[in-house]
Amino acid sequence: EKSIQDLALDFRIKFYPICIGNQNSILEFTINQSDDSSSFRPSDSKIKGYEFKERVKVQMKTLDTFLKDENLPIPELIKIDAEGLDLEVLEGASSIFGVAECILVEASVHQKAFPNSLLRIMNIMDEKGYEIFDFTDLNRPFANGLLWLVELMFIKKGSRFV
Repeated sequence: EKSIQDLALDFRIKFYPICIGNQNSILEFTINQSDDSSSFRPSDSKIKGYEFKERVKVQMKTLDTFLKDENLPIPELIKIDAEGLDLEVLEGASSIFGVAECILVEASVHQKAFPNSLLRIMNIMDEKGYEIFDFTDLNRPFANGLLWLVELMFIKKGSRFV
């Protein structure tokens, strides 16, 4: 929250300090020293090499609940990057399908601990009426060049962009 205070000066930007998932509840969030691996996964604190600063309680809402509670329209563009919990976000977002024009989702390739495999994400999005449009990120964090994660851009089938 402190790191984006300057954005709050812009009247068009509103900050919601919550997380989006597949339930409406309060969860513990582990904050990593590095800003790229904070997570709701309690087992992450046991991964060798990670140094965690703290655990905090965070409100979780489904995207459907959040949009309804805040009286917000369904966005045309939605980006989901939930550190392996992307499927859970999609589970709580049934209202977006068929309305949002473009949905970006992260998927794992050789990250076997995450359930959001490339195949599962592609199959779910196909079932929901979306087709793959582009790969917007190929994450190869290791010296051997192994493809670890990808970010996919999906658009509605029959979209004006195809």
